[in-house]
Amino acid sequence: MKTQRILTTAAALAGAWVATTSVSHARGADAPREAMVTANNLSRLRVGGGAERLARELQGTDGSGAATVDARNYFGYAGLDLLRWLTVFGGGGQVEAKVGGAEASYGDSDTSWMVGGTATLLAHPITEPGYLAGTLRIDAQYLHWDFEAGMGDGTLQWTEDRVAVIASVEFPVFHAIDDSENVPYSSVLSIGPVYSAIDGDAPGGRSGGRTELEEVDTMGLLAGFDMKFAANWSAGWQGRWIGDEVSHTFTAAFHF
Repeated sequence: MKTQRILTTAAALAGAWVATTSVSHARGADAPREAMVTANNLSRLRVGGGAERLARELQGTDGSGAATVDARNYFGYAGLDLLRWLTVFGGGGQVEAKVGGAEASYGDSDTSWMVGGTATLLAHPITEPGYLAGTLRIDAQYLHWDFEAGMGDGTLQWTEDRVAVIASVEFPVFHAIDDSENVPYSSVLSIGPVYSAIDGDAPGGRSGGRTELEEVDTMGLLAGFDMKFAANWSAGWQGRWIGDEVSHTFTAAFHF
């Protein structure tokens, strides 16, 4: 019986190979493979990844004291320019968290995911003075993050809704490869106010259940620096100062 199954499988594979070969010869060796979706232009798409250290002071809604949640989040994302002034994106990754300062240890990592969008409200070229020539932009950005990380015998769960108005200036620079070709890249400096609301829960409630968590501070400041390498690659850093805590995000992206 086992030998018969092996022979049957081998015959099926051989038949599939013959059929595939016949189709290939029928359409020509150099003919492109067909696809469910054919995209002639991917210039509106970008993909990337990032790593961030999140630090926020949270407090229990039941009156329990405040504590700092320290998390490390590693994620990938994709963005799509729906319009010339509107980009939407989404992604996910792994997050681990701890509560209790430097002496505490991180719990088991679990999932994180996010959706969001950026709308350009203003783009204005700067021509004078010449040494500050570039482009001034004002963007509105919304991000929704959902986190779940192990903590003790349970899980720490929280969501963050983040809204920011970001003013940035992009300075174009040209890097000479040889006497006949320049590769353009630019640097971007950004700053703006940020609003961040957190809703979550953690094990260890007064009744033995879970404690509802909320942020201590909601308003803060963000600042960032990005480098755009040629037309396709970019990398950047963003810092967010909310209350007494600072969060850092590092990203890299490929623009099609």
